[in-house]
Amino acid sequence: MKLLYLAVTSRLLERPCSVVVKGPSAGGKSFVVERVLALFPPDAYDALSAMSERALAYDREPLVHRMLVVYEAAGVSGETGTYLMRSLLSEGRINYVTVVKGKNGFEPKRVLREGPTGLITTTTAVALHRRTRRGCCRSRSATRRPRPARSRLPTRSGLAPSGR
Repeated sequence: MKLLYLAVTSRLLERPCSVVVKGPSAGGKSFVVERVLALFPPDAYDALSAMSERALAYDREPLVHRMLVVYEAAGVSGETGTYLMRSLLSEGRINYVTVVKGKNGFEPKRVLREGPTGLITTTTAVALHRRTRRGCCRSRSATRRPRPARSRLPTRSGLAPSGR
């Protein structure tokens, strides 16, 4: 919880922290995130279950010095969506050009979304895209599965006995 609290507080810095909370399904990841967010005013973050591929480019919700919370990493759709997210986190803004139909045919339209913005997301995935992981603190869920017991005890030499 402390790491999440510090990450949300870092939204006020020029380079906010991002956090990926990893853990088993139904392990309390979202519960912990919600408890920490309850300590902050609603304008400190934008919490989403999921988003479409270009939602970050077109959404009108301000991103400057806010945390973007996506309750499941898989909720960021498609390659374009993950690229826009990585751009927002690493460059501190989104600079996206698209084409729209205008009076004189198709015309380019530039979409600028300013940060800086941090990300908090949860996942059950064993691994995330390496570029998504870069710059993120990783936190295990508050409730962890117990480790399985060792099937063999070590000998005096510190090595397990060979197949006897």
